[in-house]
Amino acid sequence: GSILSIILLATNKNSRTMTTDTEPSPTDPAKESAPAIEPTPASPTNNKRKNSTSSAEENDDVAAPSRSTKRERKSVQRLEAAYTASASQKPKEIAIGRGVPLGTMEHVAEQIKAAKMKGSELATAHNFCFGGRGKDRLKKTQLLEFSGYLPPKEKGASASKQKELDEPLEEKFTAKANKMTIAGLKQMCDFFDIDRTHKSGKEDLVKCLLHFIGCPNEKLTKTYIKTSKTTTVKKQKKKKRGGDDDDDDDD
Repeated sequence: GSILSIILLATNKNSRTMTTDTEPSPTDPAKESAPAIEPTPASPTNNKRKNSTSSAEENDDVAAPSRSTKRERKSVQRLEAAYTASASQKPKEIAIGRGVPLGTMEHVAEQIKAAKMKGSELATAHNFCFGGRGKDRLKKTQLLEFSGYLPPKEKGASASKQKELDEPLEEKFTAKANKMTIAGLKQMCDFFDIDRTHKSGKEDLVKCLLHFIGCPNEKLTKTYIKTSKTTTVKKQKKKKRGGDDDDDDDD
């Protein structure tokens, strides 16, 4: 009987142990799902940064021009304005001199018109009369209008007073002429058709050139002198023939 009771007790212990192992264990509070964590409110500084960033992006989207937009071309308007301004500018007026315009002397005008636009003769002549380089397209026109570097005589001025007024210009142009070589002076005289007969020295050539350029006069040109001499000789021959005919009639 004792052995049976011992067996029963062992059996009960084993059954209890198995029951204990098969029963579900109570829920571990640590393993339960954690409650949802509420987001921490953003600080005012972060909100400002986010707002400024978003506003900047919005401004960029608004300010950025569309690439398909065409820019207006203003170059045509500027060119038109420049052309209008240049067209409105009046050409430089040539001062009236004491002599006659070079363009009124036929042979002198032909010499000027026949000169090469960028030739040395035209450039030297224009520089001597006006000074400076000047524009090539205006040189011939200005030379044809040139009537002397001496201004018209003052009304009522005596000879001594007039000489005193002319002295600064005479000195200026004399200094310019003296800087030229003899070959250059001869070339200048020939360009303006100035008679330089029996004048080979530099001093004589300077006086000859200034006498004409200061107060242009056709009577100082080679063409006029040559034509006058020819006319005078013809008149003398005709007169002589007329005298001979009269003598024959008397006989």
